[in-house]
Amino acid sequence: MNPTVIRPSVSPKTITKVTRLFNGTIGDILGELLQNSRRAGASRIDIACCADQDGARLTLIDDGTGVADPQTMIALGDSGWNQRIHEAEDPAGMGVFSLAGKDTRISTRHADADTGWSVHVPADGWTGAQDIAVVPLARPVGTTITFLMPGVSEQTTERILREVAKFYPLPVFFNGAQVPREDFLAKASYIAEWNGSQIGVFEGREYVRETWLRADLAIVKAWRADNAGNLVFRKTARNFNPDMATAARVTVAEVEEIVPDGTLDPDQVHTPGIYVDRITLSTIKEKRIEYRTVRQREAA
Repeated sequence: MNPTVIRPSVSPKTITKVTRLFNGTIGDILGELLQNSRRAGASRIDIACCADQDGARLTLIDDGTGVADPQTMIALGDSGWNQRIHEAEDPAGMGVFSLAGKDTRISTRHADADTGWSVHVPADGWTGAQDIAVVPLARPVGTTITFLMPGVSEQTTERILREVAKFYPLPVFFNGAQVPREDFLAKASYIAEWNGSQIGVFEGREYVRETWLRADLAIVKAWRADNAGNLVFRKTARNFNPDMATAARVTVAEVEEIVPDGTLDPDQVHTPGIYVDRITLSTIKEKRIEYRTVRQREAA
């Protein structure tokens, strides 16, 4: 039996480990929700979008297995996916919680349940400070999610969805029209299966069609930073630090100087602040460099 009320929550497992930096853009949200539908075994996804006075209101419908427990739907870091999913990929549990701060309505029915349920999470209801009522609902198996995306137009949504769904393995329909898709491995000269992943050979080189390995933590040393996290590196510090700053779930920057916002010339910023999670002021000013030592000349 489903509970009558639920509250958004953050799993202790998520608190004790490093988590993803999530931006909450329309592209991020659509990407998370589409992956959730795929993991649920959906055969297609329908997305409807209409203009709202505050932005765009989107409705995503899939025919997957649905959600059995309402609490796991809005529990960050405790998505409830089975062991097979966890072994095959890395579901972060951000799917529905990516809608945090958005006025959202969710209805679903699990394949093993006789009836479904629905919840309405207001924009200010994601903090866990208030109960969210769970209402029984007669509906087909699957999941429907409706949310308001402020400041986004229908045209922008369609353009971003085309990019998000470009290599998506399932058909996606936007306002009734199928979104064009491409096969990532279509131009491969050879394709092999390995551990549930596909390996394609392009021009004699192997490419694996699976998620790349992301570092949990990157600690970089920069010259200057502002309060927004924008970084400027000096000389050889630009060799690897900017790349590592964008390749980790969490980036910590040790800087020699922190300047007020607006001080840095945008053209001189090497790493935008969106990639930086923490800034610390360096207390070690020593610069270890190599000194050239030559044999002393003998007196004539």
